[in-house]
Amino acid sequence: MCRPPEALTFSGFAVVVARENRLKQWRAWTETFLAATRGKVVQLHLAKKDRYAALVQVAVHVPLLAYCKTLMAFHAETNELFQVASGFYRITVAAVLRIIRQEPSLYWNVIHENPYSDAVLDVFEHELREIRMILASNNFPVFKQIFLDGREFAGEENLKKGFVLFNKLTREAKARWNKK
Repeated sequence: MCRPPEALTFSGFAVVVARENRLKQWRAWTETFLAATRGKVVQLHLAKKDRYAALVQVAVHVPLLAYCKTLMAFHAETNELFQVASGFYRITVAAVLRIIRQEPSLYWNVIHENPYSDAVLDVFEHELREIRMILASNNFPVFKQIFLDGREFAGEENLKKGFVLFNKLTREAKARWNKK
C-alpha cells in the first residue's frame, strides 16, 4: 500500500508500515529507508494493515479484473470506450488497463496472501447479489437507500473531499487525454 511504480519517490504518497517486533534487527535500516523515500508514513498494526489492504486493494482489484473479463466477454473496443466515456468511466477503464499491464504476481500476492481477502470478497459478492435483486425487483426506494446509507456512513466532510478530489482527477485526466 504505497505508490505506483512509475513514481520516482514516495513523496506525496502514503507508505503504510506495520512495525512488528520480529523486525527489530532491521528497524534502523527501515527508518533510514522510510526517511529517504519522503513518503507520508502511516503506521498501523499488522492486522489493521491487512484489513485495510483487503478493503482498498482486494475489494478494488478483483472487481476491476471482473470488469476486464466483462469487457472481453462483450468484445468491447477499449479505444472506442475511451471515446464515448466521461471522465469517471475513462478513469475506470484506464485502471483496468493499468492493472492488466502489470505483473500478475504482484496482484496475486496482494490478493491471495492477505488473510482478509476471503472475508472482503464474501461481503462484496453478497452485496452484489443484493443489488442485483433490488434491480430485478424494480425497487427504486431500496436502491436509493443504498446511496443515502453510503452518504451517512462516509460523512459530509469526506463526501465533499471525495467529490473535490474526483473532479480534480477527472480534469487532470481529461487534460492529459486531450494532449494526445
